[in-house]
Amino acid sequence: MKKSIFTLVVMILVSSFNLAYGATRLSKSQWQEDLKVYAEQLELNHLNLYHTKARAEFKQSLRTLENVLPELSDNQITVALMKITRTVNDGHTSFPLWGPTVHKFPFKLIQLQNKLYVLETSTKHAAILGAELIAINGFSIDQIKNTIANIVPFSENQYSRSIRTAQYLPVAEVLNGLGFVNDDYEAELTFVKKGKTLQVNLEAIKQPQLQKALFISSPVENSKVTSVSDGLWFSSSQDKKSVYLHF
Repeated sequence: MKKSIFTLVVMILVSSFNLAYGATRLSKSQWQEDLKVYAEQLELNHLNLYHTKARAEFKQSLRTLENVLPELSDNQITVALMKITRTVNDGHTSFPLWGPTVHKFPFKLIQLQNKLYVLETSTKHAAILGAELIAINGFSIDQIKNTIANIVPFSENQYSRSIRTAQYLPVAEVLNGLGFVNDDYEAELTFVKKGKTLQVNLEAIKQPQLQKALFISSPVENSKVTSVSDGLWFSSSQDKKSVYLHF
């Protein structure tokens, strides 16, 4: 079975998985084959795979996942593999969503002082630009953020984890696999902007279509901004301990 679309990065190794969102669900035997390749290639190519988690414990995690494969959706299996890979506990062994055509909600986030703000969005949703995201479908953003932080790839420290969490939180497949959005990839999102609460219903968009959307960007609300040119500005946090550069 040819492995394609999903990529597993293990040091320099790149191994692929045959998972296509929107296509026919993979069978249990296909997933079993992918899990076998996953485990074999990790052991073959990683210099010290079990430096944090014991081999027996790691293998048990895979067996537990394999036993419940028929009960899980592809998105649930995907986030389970992301979580298992994170337990290797090094920044170069990761399960990034590089290959598949994922769906994303139409905004980009930045995490500042433990809060998530809309840094970019489409012109259609300009009202949420600069707003703080506080909930999705009634789930608090802290609950969602803390859950995603435990599975995001290339997370070497609190700073990279913060960046990756903001990057992966708009991905509908991840949110769906974790149980925060439905299978239609539609959600009610709650924002706060200038002291007012905004309830917005959004639908996630396939990434190629999202890239064609006209995006607008803005500094985060309440920050003092120095604009250098169109698309280039810098600002400081309110406590004056951090500087943010946007380009």
